[in-house]
Amino acid sequence: MKTYDAVVVGAGHNGLVAASYLARNGLSILVVERSDRIGGACITTEIIPGFKVSMAAQLLGMLRQRIIDDLELERHGLHFRFRDPEIFVPFPDGQHAFFYPDVARTVASLAGIAPKDAASYAQFDDHTTRIARIVGDFMLRPQPTMAQFAAAFNAPDGAQMLNSVLFSSIADYLERFFESDYVQGPMAYGAMSGSDQSPYAAGTAFSKFYHGAAELGGRFGHWAIVEGGMGCVTQALARALHSYGGIIRLEAPVSQILFRHGRAAGVVLENGEEIEAAAVLSNADPKTTLLKLTPRAALDEELRGRVARLKAKGSGVKINFALAELPDFKSLPGKTPGPQHRGGIMIAPSLDYYDRAWDEARRGLPATSPFSQMVIQSATDPTVAPEGKHTLSLWCHHFPYALAEGDIDNEREKIADRMTDILTDLAPNFRASVLARQIFVPVDIERVYGIEGGQIFHTELVPEQVLWNRPIPGHSGHGDLVPGLYLCGAGTHPGGDVNGAPGFNAARALLGDIAGAQLKRS
Repeated sequence: MKTYDAVVVGAGHNGLVAASYLARNGLSILVVERSDRIGGACITTEIIPGFKVSMAAQLLGMLRQRIIDDLELERHGLHFRFRDPEIFVPFPDGQHAFFYPDVARTVASLAGIAPKDAASYAQFDDHTTRIARIVGDFMLRPQPTMAQFAAAFNAPDGAQMLNSVLFSSIADYLERFFESDYVQGPMAYGAMSGSDQSPYAAGTAFSKFYHGAAELGGRFGHWAIVEGGMGCVTQALARALHSYGGIIRLEAPVSQILFRHGRAAGVVLENGEEIEAAAVLSNADPKTTLLKLTPRAALDEELRGRVARLKAKGSGVKINFALAELPDFKSLPGKTPGPQHRGGIMIAPSLDYYDRAWDEARRGLPATSPFSQMVIQSATDPTVAPEGKHTLSLWCHHFPYALAEGDIDNEREKIADRMTDILTDLAPNFRASVLARQIFVPVDIERVYGIEGGQIFHTELVPEQVLWNRPIPGHSGHGDLVPGLYLCGAGTHPGGDVNGAPGFNAARALLGDIAGAQLKRS
């Protein structure tokens, strides 16, 4: 039986990043994947013949440029186009706003509908970017201590910035700069992605700064559309891994992590096959890894309890559409690709709109009026749909993991109908243009991708679960919960989205431990 230097559980993007760095450093690496394809939640598939959609992940921004460069992902087929505009927001009253990569263009767009907010937008962008850069600087570094993170805020207004990161609600933060729903609503969205929270909840501003730390191609804070869909990210990572000699096995679900002589020593597949390895890296979420795959004797009961209490319930719904034509928005008409189709599109009328959606889900009810961000990939990348036809992918919120009443199959269709109604109110041709749709509520995400609770970020991005608290306070998950076991998924520092940093950090930790062990023996 071959023994590997490391076996990686899961061929999602973070697992592939970790595996690639380890193989690049000369380790023998095997990745085992439960599905019949690589990519985890970062894949491209056809909703109906000819219409390719990005299944869960739909935009690229958080993937660190160092990872792209180190693993030569562009040489391996990763190509992307920056969104311009970044965001188009059609409002129910017929107004619209554009948010651009360029501050001056955004200010000009807002001047007509929110002149006071337009005047303060540059100050907001500068302040938010300064904070986001500090948050971003910690991503490709070991889990920081509280003191290390606080010390990074050493500017004259550093204390205020630190308070904003750790304690502010996104509502409080935005109200420092803006008064109009036309600006507050769209600018709150990044804080609402990755957690099941009200915009008025303390700590929700953190996710705004986290998502503001997007880093691609020398452009900080900007997001892009991947040519061919998000599956091209993980395909490029797989090619990089193969170029370094790493191996991927598909349809190889893991039933248990081997635990021998006080440490992780490989995995057992569901078919009973044992694969031995000097170390195990898991791209699965912390609850799945530590409570289901790890033998009970391997983890202290107190730690098991802390893992069990992690906030990890998803509230997002992913809907993919195949369309006969582009949405013809009332606020900016046109059925040929225009700026209203090429960037992200938001349904985000106000902070109260978010709060109502959250409050309904808190009571176990799917939101009557979900807020949403979407992308029409085909308007920028026509290769993903037949000529003249289009795809639209969206995330909307909130949908409870557990319903207070009703049938999940009925409610799944109802929330898709509500999103169709909302889009048709904004673009009257939308409903008639729908050729097919595909819907994933949190329990579907749990079932399809094996993510406990259907939380696509593995655990929520709230202050008590980030930085020195991720995956749990005082533990990085890199060999310090179970010797020889390295968590490398989104539930570890720094967090979720198509980031790659959790995989990078886990690989670096294992390489450091190997180097330290060799030094002790020499």
